[in-house]
Amino acid sequence: MEFPNLKIIGYGLVLIGIGIIASYSMPVYFEMVHNLPSDYFLKRQALYGSIGVGIMFLLGFLNPYRWFKVIGWVLFGVAGIALLTLPFLPDSLVPIINGSRRWLKLGVVKIAPMEFLKVGFIFFLAWSFNRKFLYQKLPFWEELKKIVPYIAVLAVVSGLVVVFQSDLGQIIVITGVLFAMLFKAGRSLKVISFLGGIAWIVVVMAILTAPYRYERLSGWFNLVRSNFFHENIQVSTQQKYAQVLDSLYAVYHGGVWGQGLGNGVFKLGYLRDVHTDFVLAGLTEEIGAVGTIGIIIITLLLIREIFRVAFRVRDEVFSFFAYGMGTMIGLQFFINIFGIFSVIPLKGITVPLISYGGSSLISTAIGLGMVTMASRSEELIQ
Repeated sequence: MEFPNLKIIGYGLVLIGIGIIASYSMPVYFEMVHNLPSDYFLKRQALYGSIGVGIMFLLGFLNPYRWFKVIGWVLFGVAGIALLTLPFLPDSLVPIINGSRRWLKLGVVKIAPMEFLKVGFIFFLAWSFNRKFLYQKLPFWEELKKIVPYIAVLAVVSGLVVVFQSDLGQIIVITGVLFAMLFKAGRSLKVISFLGGIAWIVVVMAILTAPYRYERLSGWFNLVRSNFFHENIQVSTQQKYAQVLDSLYAVYHGGVWGQGLGNGVFKLGYLRDVHTDFVLAGLTEEIGAVGTIGIIIITLLLIREIFRVAFRVRDEVFSFFAYGMGTMIGLQFFINIFGIFSVIPLKGITVPLISYGGSSLISTAIGLGMVTMASRSEELIQ
């Protein structure tokens, strides 16, 4: 049995450490307004981080041939059942937070099943692709027919998440992962393009049928237009897209070297979700462009190591899972950073391992632990 790829755990540990530091510096205004201790978020994120690191080490040293599929099926099954039952549970178990029902409350613990289902869904795709049509050359309609069941599963998950959780960003991520894995499985570009066209139609319909999504898109468009054509930003655009405007101001205020850790001002009531969705904007103000570039480099190094595992292991289930995890982390990271820099419309995606939150951090740690476990496979491509 090979020694696990500890670089994955190492890079993950660094990003978790950055997230713990951010959870102390970023939410100071929130803690003050809500009369919370100054280390409220720090203690919790440190606990989540410790659990995540422990999980990565534990899974990384397990026998992949014995435990990999067991963990994958438990994730997919338990998280899938939890997501299906969320809409039917009472508010005492599934509280409405910011207008959506995303969290299952068990005592003092809140769990977001969708975060764990993303990792389980990647495992399901890896396992199923290996059994159904890996690298087979098929006629267009026959190939499409084999892919339809996966689209159906995605449609069910998407319907639940969009209708009950108002979280289009998560659907974009798992859809992107599905398309990337289809491409790796040798599916034809014609089929992928055809499905991609349908996906775009669905996204457009989801935007047009939800006024707040349409307003967010139009606000982003007006903001971009003002940046390129030096037009004055309308008041309505400022109101609808104030978060991104403030994030851009925070980035600008950070400059090259930053204002110093703890010295940011835009976290003081301007950026509402500065410890979650806008954590990179808040950090950039304090650690500057140099520090943010360092975070980007560490994340890219982590993704590179994940893909190294994907292209070295001979077991196709291990390979596809690692490929899917690398794609998911990359999509989440760059959708977030492009969103806060207004390169693309804001999607409300957390930064893997850095944004505050136990479900996101621990589910990602489980996925990284499984990739590290897969790297122990005896059958490696040299």
